[in-house]
Amino acid sequence: MMVIPGEIVFLFLGLIISNFGHHAFQVSIQTNNSFPVIGQDFTLVCSFTPQTKYRRLIWTKGSNIQVASHTCWKNDYCSYGIRSSSKFSFLADTSTGNLTIIRLDENDGNIYRCLLRSTDGTVSAGSASKQVRPLIAVPPSRMMIFLTGSGTESMQTVLNVQEDSPTSITCKTIASFPATELLWTIISNDTSISINGNLSKTRNVMDDTLIDTESSITIHPEKTDHGNLIQCYISLDGVFVGILTATLRVIGLPDYIIMTVSKELHDGMETNITCRAFNGYPKPLIHWYIGTKNVTENSSLSSSGNPAHRYDTTSALSLIPSRFHHGKLLICRAIQPMIPGRRSVNESMFLDVLSIPDPFSRLIVDQNQTTS
Repeated sequence: MMVIPGEIVFLFLGLIISNFGHHAFQVSIQTNNSFPVIGQDFTLVCSFTPQTKYRRLIWTKGSNIQVASHTCWKNDYCSYGIRSSSKFSFLADTSTGNLTIIRLDENDGNIYRCLLRSTDGTVSAGSASKQVRPLIAVPPSRMMIFLTGSGTESMQTVLNVQEDSPTSITCKTIASFPATELLWTIISNDTSISINGNLSKTRNVMDDTLIDTESSITIHPEKTDHGNLIQCYISLDGVFVGILTATLRVIGLPDYIIMTVSKELHDGMETNITCRAFNGYPKPLIHWYIGTKNVTENSSLSSSGNPAHRYDTTSALSLIPSRFHHGKLLICRAIQPMIPGRRSVNESMFLDVLSIPDPFSRLIVDQNQTTS
């Protein structure tokens, strides 16, 4: 019997390990958070380590029915194999092998397996499996646009926003599958501007197989944005679902005020003083003051729309001035109650009241003149 030295046995075992590898492929399958929806393409991503070009990657379905493969040998010859190009597409590299099921239907439901084998003998085989259960797309049960943080999540066709105040607007869909795609557009004078929103998705509280999707944008409204349209375009995996439209109404003070006096002010003679406030929204209130005394009750108020779809407002004060009003400050104050802090725009003038000298004063003067 021949005895083989230990050093030779050790060398022989080392050759076996180097030829056949000492570890296996680590294989996993992901779906990139997508869902297998009937009628849509669905991709299974097979990832493996270690990365290598020299391997045979095989996708099987059900009872080892081969649907796709990709093989590369050490002579750099590579080959693809696809069972049905109308049903499957396949893309592979040194670390992944992506199988796409085209236009998923009920018959595509099964267990899909990704198998890796080395073609140079350095790595042992490895595999991973994934159950695919085709699902039916569900359109959203509700769709809405609303002011974020307004306390109510319901469709608002008119959005009242404050001038020069950052404002968040949300578009939301309820209980769809898969999640909807939401795109924003602002339309102004036949010009459309697309805006990117912050998108979030959550499971529906009533049915956790369905998804609530919302997108929010932040705008800084100016008066020139008054009347613009905010649109949210809603689709489900590229299929149009609907468009929601809301109109911006920019709340703001009038641009300026003009005060006019119809004639000279005479002691005891009624005079009309007019105050006009331009380009406010909504209709402002106009208050009148002589000094600190409110005399608004003696005035009238009227408003009319202007070409900017805002309001020009006129107030006429009926005043019977007296000599005691002379030199006092008359104030016309336009107030916008819907603006926090009740800010206002003011116009003012000092009253110049012409008066007839007191007859008794004239008598004293005449007497003095006659006696001097």
